[in-house]
Amino acid sequence: MGIVNTFKNIKITRIITDIKVIAYINFFLLSFFVFLGTEIPFQERFKDAYEAETTNIINQVVYISLFFSSLYVSFQIYIKLFYLVRKEKLLSFFIFLCLISFIWSDYPLISFKRSFQLIVTFLTIINSVILNDEKLLVKLLIIVSTIYLIINYFSGIFIAQAIDPSFGTWRGIELHKNLLGYSSLIISIIAIWRIIKHKSRYSEYFGFFLLFLSIGLIILSYSTTNILAISSTMLIFLLSKIKAIFKLLGIKKFIFNFLIISIIILSLILSIYSKELIASIPAIFGKDASLTGRDIIWVYIWNEIQKRPILGYGYGTYWIMGTHIIDLFTAFVGWRVNEAHNGFLEIALQLGITGFSVFILTYFSFIIKALKQDDVISLIAISAITLVNFSESFIFTPRDPSTLLFILLYLKLVFKNSHLDKKVFYEY
Repeated sequence: MGIVNTFKNIKITRIITDIKVIAYINFFLLSFFVFLGTEIPFQERFKDAYEAETTNIINQVVYISLFFSSLYVSFQIYIKLFYLVRKEKLLSFFIFLCLISFIWSDYPLISFKRSFQLIVTFLTIINSVILNDEKLLVKLLIIVSTIYLIINYFSGIFIAQAIDPSFGTWRGIELHKNLLGYSSLIISIIAIWRIIKHKSRYSEYFGFFLLFLSIGLIILSYSTTNILAISSTMLIFLLSKIKAIFKLLGIKKFIFNFLIISIIILSLILSIYSKELIASIPAIFGKDASLTGRDIIWVYIWNEIQKRPILGYGYGTYWIMGTHIIDLFTAFVGWRVNEAHNGFLEIALQLGITGFSVFILTYFSFIIKALKQDDVISLIAISAITLVNFSESFIFTPRDPSTLLFILLYLKLVFKNSHLDKKVFYEY
């Protein structure tokens, strides 16, 4: 019996090891294609063609492969996976709502394809979180971030197409300078995560090096919102570094959290609500105080939301190039745009008050868990994501770095809160 049990334990250990390898390869590939994309950079994009919205063979192959690979891992850890989903509920329900929204969408095929990418992202990340190796996840993100930074610096220096023709600033391999700025902002958060999580001197120095490079790309992209967001991020990071001094002075945790929240609120006021205060900031970057016409877009979007207030227009299918909606919008505001330029309005537009309510509950659940667990990196991430998404529509869009980071950190918070790492769950 002893020999039989020994071989059985060896077999289980080997299976667990294989599952981990597959799960973390999936996570690396997902992160790589989220940051680097599945299209060849510097190629002419057919922005006005409906067909360009529906065909991307590389993208389909990548996400279908990740889906079946992640599904295999999920089957091996299904008990713990279902337990974690029951514990968090909100995010799972929101993503499920995105998936079924193809039913009432005017473009069901596109809605299903884009929500499928979100499902794959969620499944890949939740498998990685359950297998509980945060340091390895950070290392994989650092590898992808390093590749992204090297490619974009090389492109900006040596390739003419890496300069945004509309603004004369760096855009790297991205379509727009703001995308370069935002991806670099997310990488700066990952670099800070590396600094916080890894205690060795080499890891800390390398984290600061990546942080320096990512801030450099944000500045070179000349993205006003992302420059403001990285300033807010660095303030919170500095506060976390001097937290020990707070304790020595007898300053309670409540005061520390209050300062962080104050920084976030002040940043939002500076970027959105007080035109008088931010008038001097856009002027530096050659913009007007109306956030480059975003207020006009918001009026139009609010009118559109009221036409389908309960369930919205379906996930990822309101802005489709080559359709009449884009033409109507262009006639209303005078130029062509394919987003609401506000992540919160975008969700309300796509999923109505139903989806928006679930998202807001998830959003505040994230903040509360981060504050309770004193998770600095989660607070930094949610503050940066919030700030940028008041003037851009990035959160929970397909293949978006901030969506990957939001889901990863949220599930990490839920995982820690549920003490799942202390439960026995592997069954084969």
